[in-house]
Amino acid sequence: AADQRAKVMDLMATGQSHEREERYDLALADYEAATRMDSAYAPARQAVERLKDQVAEAHYNHLVSEGLNAFYQNRFNEARRHIQAALEYRPGGHEAREALRQIETAARERQIARLRQQGRTAEDGEHWDRALKLYEDALAIDPALQFAAAGTARCRERIRINKRLRYYLDHPENLSSERYLQEARDLLFVAEGLAPRGPQLADQIQALDARIQAAQTRIPLTVLS
Repeated sequence: AADQRAKVMDLMATGQSHEREERYDLALADYEAATRMDSAYAPARQAVERLKDQVAEAHYNHLVSEGLNAFYQNRFNEARRHIQAALEYRPGGHEAREALRQIETAARERQIARLRQQGRTAEDGEHWDRALKLYEDALAIDPALQFAAAGTARCRERIRINKRLRYYLDHPENLSSERYLQEARDLLFVAEGLAPRGPQLADQIQALDARIQAAQTRIPLTVLS
């Protein structure tokens, strides 16, 4: 028993030394070893309880600091992981919750900016279906985004016009009907007013104009006397 108590006291001494040097994980390990050797030794049990709180606090502060460092360097996923780990040590931690709020806000704003830029690029390339999907994704994040609402309406209109242009270009035989010919003229007028006019649209306008001109020469004019 005396030998066991001596080992317990040695563990307590090394634990206290670690604690003074703020090596709390090592101190806690020594105190826990002491309680396993003598569960009735109150100072060891009390030290374990005290150190558990200190270790949790140290881990919390370290993780919050790491999370904020990652956040300031725009590494949002890494920052989120650190902060969420910190909240496991202190679920109600104000610093961690505020940091998480800032991370989510910044990540959201970066995602919106990325979708906006990609939408513009898709529009410049006349990829209207892709641009529409990007703007719809932005609206799913925030339905109040004006650029996304305007982009969605713009893309839907261009998709609708593009389908009509393709129809008349793929079915020029329909232009033998005066009704369809007039609809094609009206469509050409609308298409010529679109801006910006990319290469694809310019080619479609030129091709439809040629088909209309060719169709008009084939439809006899009725002269009223």
